[in-house]
Amino acid sequence: MTNQSDFRRFAIVLASLAVVALPCSGAGAQTNTAGGQSTQPPFAGRANSGPVTGTALETSQPPVLPCNCISSKDDGHWTGKDWATLLTGLGGLLGVCVAALAIWSNGRSSRATTIQKANEKELESLQSKLDNFYGPYLQLSSTNRLIATDLKSRHSSPEHMRILLLLLDPTWKQSFKSGDKAFIEEILAIDGKLLELIQDKSGLTSSVIQEHLWRAASHFRIIKMAFDGKLENDPQRFIHHVYPKQLDEIIDLEINRIRGRIDLIRCAPMELHPPTPELDIPLRLRLPA
Repeated sequence: MTNQSDFRRFAIVLASLAVVALPCSGAGAQTNTAGGQSTQPPFAGRANSGPVTGTALETSQPPVLPCNCISSKDDGHWTGKDWATLLTGLGGLLGVCVAALAIWSNGRSSRATTIQKANEKELESLQSKLDNFYGPYLQLSSTNRLIATDLKSRHSSPEHMRILLLLLDPTWKQSFKSGDKAFIEEILAIDGKLLELIQDKSGLTSSVIQEHLWRAASHFRIIKMAFDGKLENDPQRFIHHVYPKQLDEIIDLEINRIRGRIDLIRCAPMELHPPTPELDIPLRLRLPA
């Protein structure tokens, strides 16, 4: 599509310049009186010779008008002036072709430069998303998950254990060992960093994952209040504020999508690439209604 458009633009420029630049090839072949040809009208010599008879009118030849597009010679051979006129026309056509080619080349180069700058700007934006939000969030969240997994491993049914709901139970907090309390405090410290990241950098994220981020931000706030003993022991009420486990996998998918886009642009930095569709979150990773 781009090559056809460039060719069409080149053809339009060539035709326009040809119409403007090319004079009639016979413009230089005007009638020259220096060669001895008469400049008088055909019947000028008969002005005072008396009336013209009918026979004379019948046999007289019509006047021959000069033509600007052929040689003044009527023997069919080209003169030097004819060749000069032809070469002048060909030179003008060649100049038109060169000018059109230069215009087309400059336009193509300008378009390629514009596309390259747009691609560089997009690469900068994509890398900023990885460096300032997705990468740090996934790193902190993965660290939190490892600590929580170690904490849960020392309790029965770790796969069903949700730390937020257990913190609502005063008796469970009273049974803390010193190591358990240190682990929870570290989890809460990382939660604070994750909450700050969401508050400050969520504008870099895709709209399709922001609902999960708001749920995570709610969890970080409420688990801190539960640890401080500010909430009543009502697990059913706070069941919707547990951390959305799907979020880490969704962020990992988004990181892979962004990296794929970066690789595509870097492989062809001078080409115009169609926009990448938003992440399509699988059904199994979507939040329950």
